[in-house]
Amino acid sequence: TYRLSVPTDYVPGQALPLVFVFNGVGGTGPQAQQGFQVETGHRAIFIYPTALPNSQTPGQIAWDFSLTGVDVPYFDALVTYLESNYCIDTNRIFALGASSGAIMSNMLGCFRGDVLRAIAPSSGMDWKQSGCKGDVAVMVICGAQDTFNPCDDATNGAASETAVWVPQNKCTTTTTPSPISNIC
Repeated sequence: TYRLSVPTDYVPGQALPLVFVFNGVGGTGPQAQQGFQVETGHRAIFIYPTALPNSQTPGQIAWDFSLTGVDVPYFDALVTYLESNYCIDTNRIFALGASSGAIMSNMLGCFRGDVLRAIAPSSGMDWKQSGCKGDVAVMVICGAQDTFNPCDDATNGAASETAVWVPQNKCTTTTTPSPISNIC
């Protein structure tokens, strides 16, 4: 299932960006919509898919992090459906998520880098992907006090995500602090 949010003044034929927002383990699309609150001030079509029960997380719903699993075709089907029913700016399709949803964003950034323009994984980790398609803009978000996915962990934190995306996107390792880093 999924929750879809289309602007109330949507005009057929007027291309809008498409934003996928992925929940963490045990969460739902509606909970992701409530938790992220990314729609305010943004003119786009937002979709909040809900994962299915997963054998790796008994008793909870979670994303399947494999190219051959159910969730990559689910993403593809949702993109096809939305492109068939709404005017989507195919150069502005984005994915973001937190925790397990961040891993899903990373995975789709790799496997569907030719579809997605950018991803924003938050408090997640990469899953040691290979065989990525295209390049995709990436904004890795982490919390300085996050002990599960720490920022500086080269194995499971933001540092490991950066280590994957820098060579994939042929970037340099030069970094610049964000202007908001002083307040966040």
